[in-house]
Amino acid sequence: MNNSKAKILIKKYLDGTCSPEEKTLLESWYFSMAHNQEDETSELDYDQIGKEIWNKLPVQKQSAPSMIRLWPRYAAAAIILFILSFSVYFISNQRHTESSKSLVVKNDRDILPGGNKATLILADGSSVVLGNLKKGVIANEENAVITKNEEGYVVYNVNAKETVTEVELNTLSTPNGGTYLVELSDGTKVWLNAATSLKYPTMFKGKERLVELTGEAYFEVAKNKEMPFRVKSNDQVVEVLGTHFNINTYSNEPDVKTTLLEGSVRIKQLSSGVEKLLVPGQKAVLKPLQSGISLQKTNLDDAIAWKNGEFSFHNSDLKAIMRQLERWYSIEVKYEGNVVNQSFGGSTFRNENLSEVLKVLELGGVRFKKEGNVITVYPSN
Repeated sequence: MNNSKAKILIKKYLDGTCSPEEKTLLESWYFSMAHNQEDETSELDYDQIGKEIWNKLPVQKQSAPSMIRLWPRYAAAAIILFILSFSVYFISNQRHTESSKSLVVKNDRDILPGGNKATLILADGSSVVLGNLKKGVIANEENAVITKNEEGYVVYNVNAKETVTEVELNTLSTPNGGTYLVELSDGTKVWLNAATSLKYPTMFKGKERLVELTGEAYFEVAKNKEMPFRVKSNDQVVEVLGTHFNINTYSNEPDVKTTLLEGSVRIKQLSSGVEKLLVPGQKAVLKPLQSGISLQKTNLDDAIAWKNGEFSFHNSDLKAIMRQLERWYSIEVKYEGNVVNQSFGGSTFRNENLSEVLKVLELGGVRFKKEGNVITVYPSN
């Protein structure tokens, strides 16, 4: 279909005068566009068209909207196909029955999203499961009283003792499918993403506030110029006085990424001694087994989307997305056939069942088969 014809059909759709046959032709064209970036109509402003189409859709009142917006970057036209075929379904938050062409759900229960789940390991080695624990005092350590507050997160309050002989260490860990918030004894708040562990003292003493991180966490550090806050993770140490930042240090990710939202931080690579100063809007990228730290401009919304209850992808490749889904839905992902590791852009809420996310990803030319907690990724043909 040539450029002029495509523009005419899109305009007719926006005007509500598109016939069923013309709509079918338009959808077929967008399907072909999803596999051919060099179409002669690439001059079209798909982002603007998409906004206009969304504005044409009927608004339905609901208490908890559940709209997924996720599309392959390599074919902006697929956005329109997604809107034409699926937008009303997602806006109304109705659950679509199993499609004969989809392999997402195969006579099996859907996989639910994660939630507030964590385990607290106390100084004596005992553990407390926090998920459904009622509010109130959790434990009395030598240096602090640990409570679960009205908002459902853990708070450390320093005991009013004259002398502290030894600082005790606690560890807060989230499983796959878990996330949790803790307020440390200095007032610093730390949000832990799934499959994350944070080790910290029950109270801070001395010349620094040192914690150790594996996984991913977002920090809002209480200011204290006399006692810098340091986060040790992998092969780096991040030093701050008071600021907001995110660290992603998962062992199955290719890079360790530190993203700064507010204030300033200094990052030191332990193996090389290289140091970099990070300013807001930047991320520091450290590659394991390589010397040096790279500073890059970054999308801040993507970096902390998980903290705000979303997945947000900015030119993210399929396998990177699937690693996030593995951690949040506690699944195992396998690949069969020649699966192209294409890039995607868009966002979706983390409170969606897994099948809803996979159905949208299927628009990008992949298929999924679910067997228990194992998701197998196939090429579409």
